Amino acid sequence: MAELMRGPITKDELMGLLSEGGETASQDTLKRTLNTLKQAGFIISRPTEKNDFKYVLISHPFMPDFQNADFLNTLRENLVLTDDLKRISAVNKFYEKVCSFNRNERFKNLLEEENPFKTINQDILDKFISGEYWEKIVEINYFSANSGFETLKFIPERLSMKNSKVYVWGYGFKYNQFAFLNFERIKSIVSVYEMETDLHLPAYEINCILSGDSAKSFVPEKNEEILKRDGEEIRVKLVVSDEFSMFQRLLPFGRDLKYIEPEYFRVLFAEKLRKIRRRYSE
Repeated sequence: MAELMRGPITKDELMGLLSEGGETASQDTLKRTLNTLKQAGFIISRPTEKNDFKYVLISHPFMPDFQNADFLNTLRENLVLTDDLKRISAVNKFYEKVCSFNRNERFKNLLEEENPFKTINQDILDKFISGEYWEKIVEINYFSANSGFETLKFIPERLSMKNSKVYVWGYGFKYNQFAFLNFERIKSIVSVYEMETDLHLPAYEINCILSGDSAKSFVPEKNEEILKRDGEEIRVKLVVSDEFSMFQRLLPFGRDLKYIEPEYFRVLFAEKLRKIRRRYSE
């Protein structure tokens, strides 16, 4: 009865599902099947003009009777804080399955309204989450607030989530620098192809010393390495593609960041901190 659970079906469609070995099911077979389902707790409306002459599954004993959408939304909200897009996506798909077997429209609407991915193309996001596009050149149809619709060449490296919005980070060919794209503005993928072997993206190597909680909790990302441990401090090598990504990586360390080399990046970072301080002191 999987077809009935998916949606209303006609008598002929139901008879076809009950047929075996090329022999058409009889009226008695249809009647016995429907009676058996009713005795098992299925409530099925008969075909009438009002329902386009289709059998409609009203309820069944396996139908989940979830009523508290607030509770499920709270669970998802807490998961959003972890920035684990793979798990959030899996929970969204589970909620969709729950809604497909639930007749409570208010419950379904509340779950959908609080879906953090409701403005995102889920199929495209799934391919990013699976890693299908990593380290490849992706041509993206993108709607920019300033430029309108445009096709961007992009080499994606990672996903992040902030304020319930999803961003993809990587190297953008438009300005030849590391950048991020708001995922809800990605409309479609035009093409995907391997990077040319002679394509060399800009990269800068930074060494820094971390202490305190940052040293204890530090987990190297791609192109990162712990060079040395000295008591409660660690010396770390980071490889970044531009100044912006360097700021983004170093700022969260706060007071635990004790030293940066080369001198060029130390000066840039110090100036960035002074600008931030002036902005908040004004």
